Amino acid sequence: MKIIYNHITNKLDNIKRILEDKLNEDKTIKYYNSPIKVEYRIKNHNKLFNKAIKNKSIPRDIIGFRIIIDNESLPYNILRNIEINYHTFPNTFKDYIKNKKDNDYMSLHICALIDHVMIEIQIRNSEMDYSANYGKASNYH
Repeated sequence: MKIIYNHITNKLDNIKRILEDKLNEDKTIKYYNSPIKVEYRIKNHNKLFNKAIKNKSIPRDIIGFRIIIDNESLPYNILRNIEINYHTFPNTFKDYIKNKKDNDYMSLHICALIDHVMIEIQIRNSEMDYSANYGKASNYH
């Protein structure tokens, strides 16, 4: 089991490096000189099962990456970078910045194929991330 876990985390670490490299090469993102944080997670089996039952389909966000940027103007530039550099799935795009949820959740979501793995990417600034994790938009409140 540990061998499988190590293989998966090595693959996800590689995808993280690929994403970071492409974002750090982007001239518009470089111009703002704003730190970029890339994180990932694998959704736990209980959440996957519940989401599959609720939506009557296999969830697309089994593997999720989050890109957090300090600058509030850059989420759409990051989205453009992802759309240019990777195969994205248009029907998966959700703009919760322009159309924030009732609980004030804000983020951009899109699924992309990177290094032969389909991942969901959430793009948000630091303030949106704080709200999603600790504020009104948090699952815990």
